Amino acid sequence: QVWNHSTLVIAWFSNAESIAIEADGVLGRGFKVVLVGHSFGANTILIALRKMRRKVSLLCAIDPAAQFDTTLPPNCVKALGFRQVVSSIGRGKLLPAGDGRIIDIVLNDSHTYIDKDPRTHAHIISEIVKI
Repeated sequence: QVWNHSTLVIAWFSNAESIAIEADGVLGRGFKVVLVGHSFGANTILIALRKMRRKVSLLCAIDPAAQFDTTLPPNCVKALGFRQVVSSIGRGKLLPAGDGRIIDIVLNDSHTYIDKDPRTHAHIISEIVKI
């Protein structure tokens, strides 16, 4: 399932509730769930995860906005946190670091390229096939 957000600032996180409901429903039917988001989409999947009752297998946050809460809730088995150090936007690091569930990956890409980087795609796919 793919969700897109509006160009209106107020609607950037409006999909979190729908994502949480859909993912909980899929998990309730015995399937595994992977959540992937870039920029505000990464923040949105973190919000969705906080609203969920069940655990997701993998969360991939690609350069979330650092000014919002990037704390990984306990109902996530494993998380990949991609972030860049080139652009002034994004740069969000998944927290709490060091708990063994988070892999922090720093790439020397811009915010607008990090989600298109073949290394990002390869890393995400390699973790998905392990599930």
